[in-house]
Amino acid sequence: MASEDPTPFLHRVGSAGASVASLQPAHRGLRIAVAIGVPAIILASLGAAVATQWSKLPSFDWHFQPGWLVLSVAAFAVFEFVQAQLWVTMMHALGSPLQASRGRAIWCMTLLGRYVPTSLMMAVSRMALAEREGAPMRVSFVSFVYEMGLTFTAAVTVGVYFVLELPALQHEPWRFAALVVPVIGLVALDPRVFHRIADYAFHRLGREPLPLSLSRGRVLEFLVLYALTMLIAGFGTYALAHAMHAIPDSHIATCVAAYSVGFAASLVAFILPGGLGARETALAAALAPALPFTVAIAVAVAVRLVQMAVEVAFAFVTPILAKRATGRGIRLAARPEPDGGGGSGQ
Repeated sequence: MASEDPTPFLHRVGSAGASVASLQPAHRGLRIAVAIGVPAIILASLGAAVATQWSKLPSFDWHFQPGWLVLSVAAFAVFEFVQAQLWVTMMHALGSPLQASRGRAIWCMTLLGRYVPTSLMMAVSRMALAEREGAPMRVSFVSFVYEMGLTFTAAVTVGVYFVLELPALQHEPWRFAALVVPVIGLVALDPRVFHRIADYAFHRLGREPLPLSLSRGRVLEFLVLYALTMLIAGFGTYALAHAMHAIPDSHIATCVAAYSVGFAASLVAFILPGGLGARETALAAALAPALPFTVAIAVAVAVRLVQMAVEVAFAFVTPILAKRATGRGIRLAARPEPDGGGGSGQ
């Protein structure tokens, strides 16, 4: 009779999960399959997402202003860069610093994994690439959880403005219940709550405890910074909408807050690749008070397409910049020190 494995079941699950997340199987053939298959799956999912969104663009009398389109693309580029840098800063705060350009490249490349159904590929590929840079998987996983929690809380915080200002709800006191969501998010991310839950989960999975967690002050700091990124993307949404249709000044705030409503909806619908459909529906509904509904739908889809284009551009450009930065660092390290005047003085 074969002896039973004495290792607890959850420990075996944790070990198996770490092995899968490394994306480096022992068998050479599997490593080749992973190296080819993972990018192929991501690109196929991204292509399907673009095709799906493009087909949803409605037909209407376009009012197009290229200058506002340029501003929109610039805003979404800043949004992408700042979010990538915030993750790098968070990894440093969690005790696993990454070289800045390399960290941004990892974030930008793995972001495309959210277009694979369930978005699990984004987390797995980020953990795998961060581990190759020396960051423990449990730290990069926790940074991912922090990022999702902080971006959702920030999006809801900004999006609450839209809920509170809806004309149909002006005389409904229960609309202030929307303020409870950011409070719950802050409580869940508080170090005394978050660290205990994380350490308990890692212990049950047979993994080492989390070396650090974000202090209460750092959580609030990151929340403010993520809320700022939502406002930047909100301005990009307004600029794109203004490029397609005239918008009264009284509706600028509605357009800016609308992006956060759509973003929060996409995180709730995480099982959908990139929150496709959920984000566009919520964004169009949030834009409806400021735009004709057909235009709101077009803007919601156009925002997705513009953001996809920016994400793909960053995924290709940031690794090149990281490689150049690494090359410069190696050359500077190899450069001989100048003579400090310690000669014989002849």
